[in-house]
Amino acid sequence: MNQLEKAFVLHVVKYRESSFFVDFLTENHGKIRILVRNKHNKHSSRQAILQPFTPLLINWTQSKEVYYLNKIEPIGIGIPFYEKKIFLSLYVNEIVNKLVKPQSPCQEIFHLYLGTLLNLAKRTDTERILRYFEFELFDLLGYSFNFLNCLHQKNGNKNLYFFYDESKGMQRTNSFSPLVFSLEEIAILHKQDFNCKLNLRVAKKFVRIFLKNELKSPIVSRSYFIMKGS
Repeated sequence: MNQLEKAFVLHVVKYRESSFFVDFLTENHGKIRILVRNKHNKHSSRQAILQPFTPLLINWTQSKEVYYLNKIEPIGIGIPFYEKKIFLSLYVNEIVNKLVKPQSPCQEIFHLYLGTLLNLAKRTDTERILRYFEFELFDLLGYSFNFLNCLHQKNGNKNLYFFYDESKGMQRTNSFSPLVFSLEEIAILHKQDFNCKLNLRVAKKFVRIFLKNELKSPIVSRSYFIMKGS
């Protein structure tokens, strides 16, 4: 690829003494894993540039199944985050990196990611920003939770509950448990109106259940909140 592409670093994994595999989110090529070699030594400027939340321009070449970084340069300075917001932004990185499949171009995801980072940096309603980000990302990735279908099943019966099944979406049950949602909560999820604490709490509960089922592994960035007492 000869043209420079807008990109952000999602994740870096050390490969050898002076090489790294880097997961980039690019504007036109989606998520792509690229091998980055520090050409001179471990103090190369390339390593210094590979920081999260710094807007970059990159290009790369492909040899067999491996992509190699050719050029990388920052576009200005990184998006500034302070205290708790840095951990929220790391959560955004982790969710995007784990849910977005490689080489699945989607400009909307890139712009959603960038817009979310900018909103987190300048606004205080961080929980609302995260909930809208999560549900819009799920939608862009093609997940369908058929909340509206749940609402059509009430037929005058208000004592219905629904649980999330990873292969079938929302399923009806007559049994209450901490993992189910009432019709009122389903309506909140369908409308995606996250402008009060109750609605935010319902959305957060659903996101945690969904991610636990979908990822099959813990979200590492959440441990930062535990350590910080958040």
